[in-house]
Amino acid sequence: MKKHFLAHRQIHRLLFYAIAVLLILSSCKKNKSDIKAPLDKTKLISAVYINDTIYEKYYYKNNRQLTKIEKFSKSGILETIWNYEYDEAGGLKSLKSFTPDGTVKTSHEYTTNAIGQISQSRFKNFTNNYNAVYDYVYDPLAKTKMLSYTASDTVGNKQIKVEYLYNNGMLSGINYSQFLPAGIEMYASTEINITNDAASLSRYKEVTGSLPEPRPDNWLIDHVAESYKQYYYTSGEVTYEHRAELTEKKYDTKGYVTNLKTTIIKIKPAGPDIVTRLRYEYVEL
Repeated sequence: MKKHFLAHRQIHRLLFYAIAVLLILSSCKKNKSDIKAPLDKTKLISAVYINDTIYEKYYYKNNRQLTKIEKFSKSGILETIWNYEYDEAGGLKSLKSFTPDGTVKTSHEYTTNAIGQISQSRFKNFTNNYNAVYDYVYDPLAKTKMLSYTASDTVGNKQIKVEYLYNNGMLSGINYSQFLPAGIEMYASTEINITNDAASLSRYKEVTGSLPEPRPDNWLIDHVAESYKQYYYTSGEVTYEHRAELTEKKYDTKGYVTNLKTTIIKIKPAGPDIVTRLRYEYVEL
Protein backbone atom coordinates (compact mmCIF):
# COMPACT_ATOMS: atom_id res chain seq x y z
CA MET A 1 0.00 0.00 0.00
CA LYS A 2 1.36 3.42 -0.90
CA LYS A 3 2.17 5.84 1.87
CA HIS A 4 -0.57 8.28 0.94
CA PHE A 5 -3.30 5.78 1.81
CA LEU A 6 -4.09 6.40 5.43
CA ALA A 7 -3.93 3.98 8.30
CA HIS A 8 -7.08 3.40 10.34
CA ARG A 9 -5.65 5.24 13.38
CA GLN A 10 -5.15 8.39 11.31
CA ILE A 11 -8.85 8.97 10.57
CA HIS A 12 -9.37 10.78 13.90
CA ARG A 13 -6.89 13.44 12.81
CA LEU A 14 -8.45 13.63 9.35
CA LEU A 15 -11.89 14.37 10.75
CA PHE A 16 -10.51 17.47 12.40
CA TYR A 17 -8.69 18.28 9.16
CA ALA A 18 -12.14 18.15 7.54
CA ILE A 19 -13.31 20.80 9.99
CA ALA A 20 -10.27 22.90 9.18
CA VAL A 21 -11.04 22.69 5.45
CA LEU A 22 -14.61 23.78 6.09
CA LEU A 23 -13.45 26.81 8.05
CA ILE A 24 -10.70 27.71 5.60
CA LEU A 25 -13.03 27.78 2.60
CA SER A 26 -16.31 28.83 4.25
CA SER A 27 -16.90 32.41 5.48
CA CYS A 28 -17.58 25.81 10.16
CA LYS A 29 -24.80 21.89 26.08
CA LYS A 30 -25.34 25.45 26.65
CA ASN A 31 -28.37 27.05 28.26
CA LYS A 32 -29.51 30.33 26.81
CA SER A 33 -28.17 32.09 29.87
CA ASP A 34 -24.71 30.70 29.09
CA ILE A 35 -24.50 32.32 25.64
CA LYS A 36 -21.87 35.04 25.82
CA ALA A 37 -21.86 38.52 24.31
CA PRO A 38 -21.28 38.91 20.53
CA LEU A 39 -17.69 38.28 19.53
CA ASP A 40 -15.47 41.28 18.92
CA LYS A 41 -14.35 40.96 15.30
CA THR A 42 -11.16 42.91 15.94
CA LYS A 43 -9.75 39.94 17.88
CA LEU A 44 -7.68 37.22 16.22
CA ILE A 45 -6.41 33.98 17.64
CA SER A 46 -2.67 34.02 18.32
CA ALA A 47 -1.86 30.73 20.09
CA VAL A 48 -3.28 27.38 21.17
CA TYR A 49 -1.93 25.41 24.14
CA ILE A 50 -2.68 21.78 25.03
CA ASN A 51 -1.99 20.87 28.65
CA ASP A 52 -0.03 24.14 28.93
CA THR A 53 2.32 23.16 26.08
CA ILE A 54 2.32 25.30 22.92
CA TYR A 55 0.52 23.60 20.03
CA GLU A 56 -0.01 26.34 17.41
CA LYS A 57 1.02 29.96 16.83
CA TYR A 58 -0.71 32.33 14.36
CA TYR A 59 0.76 35.35 12.53
CA TYR A 60 -1.05 38.12 10.59
CA LYS A 61 -0.51 41.15 8.40
CA ASN A 62 -1.83 44.51 9.57
CA ASN A 63 -4.85 43.96 7.30
CA ARG A 64 -5.73 40.86 9.40
CA GLN A 65 -4.71 38.40 6.69
CA LEU A 66 -3.26 35.22 8.16
CA THR A 67 0.28 34.71 6.85
CA LYS A 68 1.74 31.85 8.88
CA ILE A 69 0.92 29.08 11.34
CA GLU A 70 3.57 27.28 13.36
CA LYS A 71 2.65 23.78 14.59
CA PHE A 72 4.45 22.10 17.49
CA SER A 73 4.86 18.55 18.78
CA LYS A 74 3.34 17.28 22.04
CA SER A 75 6.60 18.26 23.76
CA GLY A 76 6.52 21.80 22.35
CA ILE A 77 9.12 21.35 19.57
CA LEU A 78 8.46 23.22 16.31
CA GLU A 79 7.55 20.66 13.63
CA THR A 80 5.79 22.39 10.72
CA ILE A 81 5.40 25.93 9.36
CA TRP A 82 2.41 26.76 7.14
CA ASN A 83 2.70 29.83 4.86
CA TYR A 84 -0.33 31.48 3.20
CA GLU A 85 -0.10 33.47 -0.04
CA TYR A 86 -2.82 35.70 -1.51
CA ASP A 87 -3.60 37.17 -4.91
CA GLU A 88 -3.99 40.91 -5.60
CA ALA A 89 -7.69 40.74 -4.80
CA GLY A 90 -6.99 39.24 -1.38
CA GLY A 91 -8.10 35.70 -2.20
CA LEU A 92 -6.16 32.69 -0.95
CA LYS A 93 -3.72 31.66 -3.68
CA SER A 94 -1.58 28.95 -2.10
CA LEU A 95 -0.81 27.17 1.15
CA LYS A 96 2.58 25.52 1.69
CA SER A 97 4.06 23.64 4.62
CA PHE A 98 7.75 23.53 5.53
CA THR A 99 10.03 21.85 8.04
CA PRO A 100 11.83 24.22 10.45
CA ASP A 101 14.92 24.13 8.20
CA GLY A 102 12.90 25.37 5.21
CA THR A 103 12.33 22.09 3.34
CA VAL A 104 8.96 22.10 1.53
CA LYS A 105 6.65 19.30 2.74
CA THR A 106 3.30 19.97 1.00
CA SER A 107 1.56 22.57 -1.14
CA HIS A 108 -1.99 23.54 -2.13
CA GLU A 109 -2.56 25.73 -5.20
CA TYR A 110 -6.11 27.14 -5.23
CA THR A 111 -8.50 27.95 -8.09
CA THR A 112 -11.35 30.42 -7.54
CA ASN A 113 -14.62 30.41 -9.50
CA ALA A 114 -16.54 33.39 -10.90
CA ILE A 115 -18.30 34.19 -7.62
CA GLY A 116 -15.19 34.06 -5.46
CA GLN A 117 -15.45 30.54 -4.05
CA ILE A 118 -12.39 28.30 -3.95
CA SER A 119 -13.58 25.54 -6.26
CA GLN A 120 -10.47 23.41 -6.60
CA SER A 121 -7.00 22.92 -5.21
CA ARG A 122 -4.06 20.94 -6.47
CA PHE A 123 -2.17 19.21 -3.69
CA LYS A 124 1.37 17.87 -3.71
CA ASN A 125 3.20 15.99 -0.98
CA PHE A 126 6.93 16.39 -1.62
CA THR A 127 7.82 13.72 0.95
CA ASN A 128 6.22 10.81 -0.94
CA ASN A 129 5.61 12.51 -4.33
CA TYR A 130 1.84 12.12 -3.96
CA ASN A 131 -0.39 14.44 -6.02
CA ALA A 132 -4.13 14.99 -5.68
CA VAL A 133 -6.91 17.26 -6.92
CA TYR A 134 -9.49 18.54 -4.42
CA ASP A 135 -12.93 19.63 -5.67
CA TYR A 136 -15.28 21.59 -3.40
CA VAL A 137 -19.10 21.73 -3.51
CA TYR A 138 -21.16 24.52 -1.90
CA ASP A 139 -24.83 25.06 -1.13
CA PRO A 140 -26.22 26.99 -4.16
CA LEU A 141 -28.38 29.07 -1.78
CA ALA A 142 -25.55 29.92 0.63
CA LYS A 143 -22.31 31.06 -0.98
CA THR A 144 -20.05 30.20 1.96
CA LYS A 145 -21.72 26.96 3.09
CA MET A 146 -19.66 23.99 1.98
CA LEU A 147 -21.50 20.70 1.44
CA SER A 148 -18.64 18.38 0.55
CA TYR A 149 -15.24 17.92 -1.03
CA THR A 150 -13.53 15.05 -2.79
CA ALA A 151 -9.87 14.22 -3.38
CA SER A 152 -8.84 12.30 -6.48
CA ASP A 153 -5.51 11.24 -7.90
CA THR A 154 -4.18 12.81 -11.10
CA VAL A 155 -5.98 10.26 -13.31
CA GLY A 156 -9.35 10.82 -11.64
CA ASN A 157 -9.60 7.92 -9.19
CA LYS A 158 -11.58 9.09 -6.17
CA GLN A 159 -9.74 8.49 -2.89
CA ILE A 160 -11.43 10.61 -0.24
CA LYS A 161 -14.88 12.16 0.17
CA VAL A 162 -15.94 14.40 3.07
CA GLU A 163 -19.59 15.45 3.54
CA TYR A 164 -20.82 18.16 5.93
CA LEU A 165 -24.24 17.84 7.59
CA TYR A 166 -26.26 20.77 8.95
CA ASN A 167 -29.19 21.16 11.31
CA ASN A 168 -30.99 24.51 11.44
CA GLY A 169 -28.01 26.05 9.68
CA MET A 170 -25.43 24.73 12.15
CA LEU A 171 -22.79 22.09 11.47
CA SER A 172 -24.11 18.88 13.04
CA GLY A 173 -21.96 16.16 11.54
CA ILE A 174 -19.12 15.16 9.24
CA ASN A 175 -18.95 11.96 7.20
CA TYR A 176 -15.55 10.84 5.94
CA SER A 177 -14.95 8.07 3.40
CA GLN A 178 -11.65 6.72 2.11
CA PHE A 179 -11.45 4.38 -0.87
CA LEU A 180 -8.53 1.95 -0.86
CA PRO A 181 -6.95 0.14 -3.84
CA ALA A 182 -8.31 -3.25 -2.78
CA GLY A 183 -11.86 -1.89 -2.97
CA ILE A 184 -12.29 -1.63 0.79
CA GLU A 185 -14.08 1.49 1.97
CA MET A 186 -12.98 2.95 5.29
CA TYR A 187 -15.54 5.28 6.81
CA ALA A 188 -15.81 7.60 9.79
CA SER A 189 -18.57 9.80 11.16
CA THR A 190 -18.65 12.65 13.67
CA GLU A 191 -21.90 13.73 15.37
CA ILE A 192 -21.68 17.21 16.92
CA ASN A 193 -24.07 18.03 19.76
CA ILE A 194 -25.01 21.72 19.59
CA THR A 195 -28.10 22.93 21.43
CA ASN A 196 -30.66 23.67 18.73
CA ASP A 197 -32.19 26.96 19.87
CA ALA A 198 -32.21 30.54 18.63
CA ALA A 199 -29.46 31.67 20.98
CA SER A 200 -27.11 28.88 19.93
CA LEU A 201 -27.81 29.54 16.25
CA SER A 202 -27.00 33.22 16.76
CA ARG A 203 -23.75 32.35 18.52
CA TYR A 204 -22.82 29.84 15.81
CA LYS A 205 -23.15 32.55 13.15
CA GLU A 206 -21.06 34.94 15.25
CA VAL A 207 -18.30 32.38 15.76
CA THR A 208 -18.10 31.25 12.13
CA GLY A 209 -17.86 34.83 10.95
CA SER A 210 -15.56 36.25 13.60
CA LEU A 211 -12.08 35.10 12.57
CA PRO A 212 -10.27 35.00 9.24
CA GLU A 213 -9.72 31.59 7.72
CA PRO A 214 -8.31 29.22 8.68
CA ARG A 215 -9.03 28.81 12.36
CA PRO A 216 -7.72 26.03 14.62
CA ASP A 217 -9.07 22.61 13.69
CA ASN A 218 -11.56 22.35 16.55
CA TRP A 219 -12.05 26.04 17.41
CA LEU A 220 -15.63 26.04 16.12
CA ILE A 221 -16.57 22.91 18.08
CA ASP A 222 -14.94 24.24 21.25
CA HIS A 223 -17.07 27.39 21.06
CA VAL A 224 -20.52 26.02 20.35
CA ALA A 225 -20.65 22.27 21.13
CA GLU A 226 -21.10 20.51 24.43
CA SER A 227 -20.03 17.11 23.09
CA TYR A 228 -19.40 15.07 19.97
CA LYS A 229 -19.25 11.38 19.02
CA GLN A 230 -16.99 9.68 16.50
CA TYR A 231 -17.50 6.31 14.85
CA TYR A 232 -15.05 4.49 12.58
CA TYR A 233 -16.19 1.76 10.19
CA THR A 234 -14.49 -0.80 7.98
CA SER A 235 -16.67 -2.63 5.44
CA GLY A 236 -19.76 -1.45 7.29
CA GLU A 237 -18.70 -2.65 10.75
CA VAL A 238 -18.10 -0.23 13.63
CA THR A 239 -14.53 -0.87 14.71
CA TYR A 240 -13.98 2.17 16.96
CA GLU A 241 -16.26 4.54 18.86
CA HIS A 242 -15.71 7.30 21.39
CA ARG A 243 -17.51 10.29 22.89
CA ALA A 244 -15.93 13.63 23.78
CA GLU A 245 -17.33 15.85 26.53
CA LEU A 246 -16.38 19.57 26.45
CA THR A 247 -16.64 21.06 29.93
CA GLU A 248 -15.25 23.74 32.27
CA LYS A 249 -15.33 26.36 29.53
CA LYS A 250 -14.13 29.87 30.32
CA TYR A 251 -14.62 32.98 28.19
CA ASP A 252 -13.03 36.39 28.11
CA THR A 253 -15.07 39.59 28.31
CA LYS A 254 -15.53 39.62 24.52
CA GLY A 255 -17.08 36.15 24.42
CA TYR A 256 -14.10 34.16 23.16
CA VAL A 257 -13.44 30.76 24.68
CA THR A 258 -10.11 30.82 26.52
CA ASN A 259 -10.06 27.52 28.42
CA LEU A 260 -11.84 24.19 28.35
CA LYS A 261 -11.50 20.57 29.37
CA THR A 262 -11.95 17.75 26.84
CA THR A 263 -12.67 14.23 28.09
CA ILE A 264 -12.48 11.42 25.52
CA ILE A 265 -14.60 8.47 26.70
CA LYS A 266 -13.63 5.27 24.88
CA ILE A 267 -16.60 3.05 24.05
CA LYS A 268 -15.28 0.53 21.53
CA PRO A 269 -12.83 -0.76 22.40
CA ALA A 270 -13.25 0.25 26.04
CA GLY A 271 -10.38 1.97 27.75
CA PRO A 272 -9.41 4.71 30.22
CA ASP A 273 -10.63 8.25 29.61
CA ILE A 274 -8.24 10.71 28.00
CA VAL A 275 -8.38 14.20 29.51
CA THR A 276 -6.78 17.27 27.92
CA ARG A 277 -7.01 20.97 28.71
CA LEU A 278 -6.93 23.57 25.96
CA ARG A 279 -6.08 27.25 26.23
CA TYR A 280 -6.55 29.88 23.52
CA GLU A 281 -4.81 33.26 23.33
CA TYR A 282 -5.85 36.20 21.14
CA VAL A 283 -4.44 39.41 19.71
CA GLU A 284 -6.31 42.55 18.64
CA LEU A 285 -5.66 44.02 15.17
